[in-house]
Amino acid sequence: GRCQQQEQQRDSKGGMLDRPPAGERERRSRRVKGDSSPRRRGQAVKKSKKQQENLNPHLKGIADSEFHGATGMIAFGESYHTPAARKRETVTFGAYNFRQSEAAELAKDSTYTTWYYLTDVLRGGSVDGQWTSTSSSPFIFANGLSSPPVLNRDVPEQNYLSSAVQIAGLVLFALALSIALVSTVFICLKRKHKAIRESQPPFLLILLAGCIMMTMAILTLSFDEGSGWTEEMLDKACTASPWLISLGYNSIYLALFSKLWRINKVLQFKRRKVTVHHVVGPFLLLILCNIIVLVVWTVTDPFIWVREETDFDSGESYGRCNSDHSLAFVATLAVLMCFSTGACAAMAWKCKDIDSRFSESKWIFYTIFVQIQVLLLGFPILIILDKASADATYLGRVLLLFVVVITTILLMIGPKLFRVYFVKKSNTATNTAHGSQMRGSVGGDVNVSGLKSSAYSIPPPTSVDVPKNLPLHSEGAPAKRLGL
Repeated sequence: GRCQQQEQQRDSKGGMLDRPPAGERERRSRRVKGDSSPRRRGQAVKKSKKQQENLNPHLKGIADSEFHGATGMIAFGESYHTPAARKRETVTFGAYNFRQSEAAELAKDSTYTTWYYLTDVLRGGSVDGQWTSTSSSPFIFANGLSSPPVLNRDVPEQNYLSSAVQIAGLVLFALALSIALVSTVFICLKRKHKAIRESQPPFLLILLAGCIMMTMAILTLSFDEGSGWTEEMLDKACTASPWLISLGYNSIYLALFSKLWRINKVLQFKRRKVTVHHVVGPFLLLILCNIIVLVVWTVTDPFIWVREETDFDSGESYGRCNSDHSLAFVATLAVLMCFSTGACAAMAWKCKDIDSRFSESKWIFYTIFVQIQVLLLGFPILIILDKASADATYLGRVLLLFVVVITTILLMIGPKLFRVYFVKKSNTATNTAHGSQMRGSVGGDVNVSGLKSSAYSIPPPTSVDVPKNLPLHSEGAPAKRLGL
């Protein structure tokens, strides 16, 4: 039927068929890998059964049979598109070489000065088969040599990552990972220092875990076929990238939100003791929503490596991670990330009158401000560079991840490192707000840091706000309230 349609189109136009339009050629040349999903496999099976049912009984009987032919086993049903087509692994191919007739052929008929010779045979199909030589090998090319001549057409540009850009990205990855790991070791070793205890080490470790996850996303973006990675390896890297970026980013800002919320609840004097599990609910809920979106994306429409031909004439191609509905899932994850950032910023504003040793609102505002500027500048550039330059796109993505990780660590962990190693112990505080004493600053005898020192205490609340059974002036009560 297809041949008849082509003949009719050729006759109607009085010659060869016109080339399909550019959009159609791109659609034909594009390799769509989403067919491996369960949903598409189910559709393929239904379509295959329907096409097999439409075959006439004679053709269906041949398609359902297997038999030995002159070249070996013959079987049908290559794909669901063509159920009557022969399976490629049962097809035998031969390479025939047209060249000057040898003495044996000239002796039979001297009229023919050229003859065809079977030099090589391919058995087992065009994918996994093996070529074997015959007695007429080797294949002789027009230049008289058995080695193939240089192609007239240049090798198509595949837009692989250049070595220099790839090395630069991996150097940034190693630097960010080293800083994150050193910061983690620092928090663990100095967790009993008052500067670290005031900052709630559990949430600092969660923040650093998020930084490490985002740093690992740089590694998954740093390779392509030019680096020797197989298609399967690139598929796994593409699938892992959204998990690392979204979970890492949300872990950073939700840890800061929970940290601020906890100190705010402590200073409200509504509970005897405020532990981590009292404020971890929103963190777990948003992380659970994030995981649900990622699981649905991975199962129904996997984010995999796709190489698309961008120029039909030259054969130039461009490889990247893609899926059919990636935009919808990316938008959903972006909403969750914006929500965690907004919640952290709102809580930081609410806690802006708390001593910076406990709330760090100033540093959180600086972190959000710097990162928003970088993201607002970087995303439009990445959109413009899409498919224009693989090196520029890769380097832009790496720099965005690197800046987010480094600014978070420097602005949130850096001040603590400075206090531990460079600030001398002092019993005075300098934080004031328009001349009035801040929450959590010096004064009174209610300790909120968990340390047995009157230097880090706040004025006791009024009798209206304080529960009658709360021992404000007992020495062990403050440490119990924060659970430190």
